[in-house]
Amino acid sequence: MKEKMITVAILPLYKAELLKTRLEEENIECFLSDVNLIEGAPASGTRVSIAEHDLQSTLKIAESLFGTEKQENTQEDALPFEASVLVPTDFSEHSLTAARLAVDLASQLKARIIFLHSFMTPFTYAVHYSDHFLYDANFVKSLHAIEESTQQDFESFIASVKREAGASLWKQVNPEYLLKTGEADEDIVAYAKKHRPILIVMGTRGSGSHYGDLIGSVTAEVLTRVKVPVLAVPKDSSVKTLDQIHNVLYTTNFDPKDYLSIDRLLALLKPFDVKLCCAHVSFKDHNFWDEAKLEGLKELLKRKYADRNFECSYIEGEDFLVSVENFIRDNKIDILSLTTHKRNIISRLFNPGIARKMLFHTNTPLLIFHS
Repeated sequence: MKEKMITVAILPLYKAELLKTRLEEENIECFLSDVNLIEGAPASGTRVSIAEHDLQSTLKIAESLFGTEKQENTQEDALPFEASVLVPTDFSEHSLTAARLAVDLASQLKARIIFLHSFMTPFTYAVHYSDHFLYDANFVKSLHAIEESTQQDFESFIASVKREAGASLWKQVNPEYLLKTGEADEDIVAYAKKHRPILIVMGTRGSGSHYGDLIGSVTAEVLTRVKVPVLAVPKDSSVKTLDQIHNVLYTTNFDPKDYLSIDRLLALLKPFDVKLCCAHVSFKDHNFWDEAKLEGLKELLKRKYADRNFECSYIEGEDFLVSVENFIRDNKIDILSLTTHKRNIISRLFNPGIARKMLFHTNTPLLIFHS
């Protein structure tokens, strides 16, 4: 009886060929076939298929090629950014909102856009490189059914994004598609470490959601683990396209690394005609020292960015989230930006960071930088 073939990934052609070459070096037979994510269009991805008995070895090789979260890279900050925007998706409405905005951003930043979807299979939890996995005759049928259903959902999602973006804009961003088995947060972090995109754009449920929501939880986990900027776009965000972005708020605690984040923020905003507001939220009444530091920041920004439209503000309030939300409403802020800081695992578990709290509290897109 002929052995069944299993799809391990759908990749851009050059990555599929790279994986095929590496597999053949290990005497693993590999077959490539075209995948059309847009009906009637040229092949937009390549299916990588191998025999069932080679699955464990193939997964190990694929992880080594395309990055794995378990790898430590002490020089990650020194790696250059690729001219790409990564858009993880779960095909939901909030993913569609994020993807539409990401296409606009990629076109203005002259970057290609990469759509990534990771889907779960029984192998995701059951297979370990050092173990053997036994399954019944129906297992492969179930696996193929999952693959086909996921590909259909991906095709439908991509078609919706392309339709909303328009053919001209779609061509500018030169889209690529990555469809693979795995856990979403691990794959996103691994890709970001390996390829360093300019930006990751993800959808969230926004205000009223909670930590149990899948995409919100994945986004929250990603923004605390990657070292590239993450733009989290809530489902109910009023910002759908770039021409709706006029005012951007950056909240500062006067940490020295805030200045680097402001530099990176202004670099991202360079193609756009927007106003930047740098604000500090104080929990004390009329803190003159904080006001003095804010004035110093204002003078520094004036000297360094004389051609930019910005202002500095001082916000007082006992509750950070409420104070920022009130400021966003009163000043018609379209994007909120802030910097996360390294915190140990105990404090992350019992005292979630401001960025994570804001992620589940606001319907304003949240742009996160990392110290």
